[in-house]
Amino acid sequence: MVCLFGCCLPLWQLVPLVTFVAYQAVALFSRMCARRPNLVMTPISVAKMHSLIVRMFNTQADGVLSGLVSAPARATATSVTALHIKSADDYRALAMLTAREPKAVAIIKVGAPWCPPCRAIAPVVDSVAAVVHAKALRDAAAAIAAAPGNAFAASDYTEAAADEPTSMLGEDKAGGADGACCEGGVCEMRKKPASAGTPKPVSAPTACAEGEGEGDANGSDREDIALLASGAGGPAGASLTDLPPLPLLIVADINVDAVPELASLANLLPTFIILSRGVIADSFVGADRSKLAQAVQKHMFVDCRGAV
Repeated sequence: MVCLFGCCLPLWQLVPLVTFVAYQAVALFSRMCARRPNLVMTPISVAKMHSLIVRMFNTQADGVLSGLVSAPARATATSVTALHIKSADDYRALAMLTAREPKAVAIIKVGAPWCPPCRAIAPVVDSVAAVVHAKALRDAAAAIAAAPGNAFAASDYTEAAADEPTSMLGEDKAGGADGACCEGGVCEMRKKPASAGTPKPVSAPTACAEGEGEGDANGSDREDIALLASGAGGPAGASLTDLPPLPLLIVADINVDAVPELASLANLLPTFIILSRGVIADSFVGADRSKLAQAVQKHMFVDCRGAV
């Protein structure tokens, strides 16, 4: 007989109970770690990275970045909500920015329209994004003001290179949700099986815990980070120092139904991932306002508690 917290059970009843709890713990751990795919990141040129980020900002607030040169006071006062990642290249651009700029950090919400917790947290993400982007725009404006002479012009914030050809892996046509189970503030992704010949989904390199993902995956991670930092794989172009400064603190979101090739980033929705130095440095699951505020404070050093 074993007694614990006023409850006594014979050993023969305790064994199946411990077995059940252990099975559930292992199943949860396996499900959370299963989102780490074989990591493939096609690098893009620096010019394309810069243009894609400019396009994402212009979609939310037209001309806000060019305004940092022509009308900085007005541009820095503009409220910019969460950027929308509409393609794998948009995601590559943010990963590449964080790989090339040590101070750059991107917090990305992975969600879907059919996910109730994702819809519930969306207004909070936009409020947090407005606070974060306000600081990032002020920092970019200060960098422009500190540049010698008239180093940059408003026309330098261009989208011209955004549509450069990229060696794409293709869309995962078999992706998307085939039904969903929502419980406890999260929704589980249930993906359709990939058909023969379907290209692999893409993701940024992931910062694995010690002993996790050893072997080929870690080797490819290091190579991917080096490619992102160098900007290899794209047409020759200007270096990042030749282009006008970009906001280095970015909050964005991904609709996995619209960008199925990025659905491998999460098995549970919503998932928040933090990109820093070209890798997923941190992540958490669920529509938790306090965790979002803590992540912003920890990785971006921005106090957004008033926005949540």
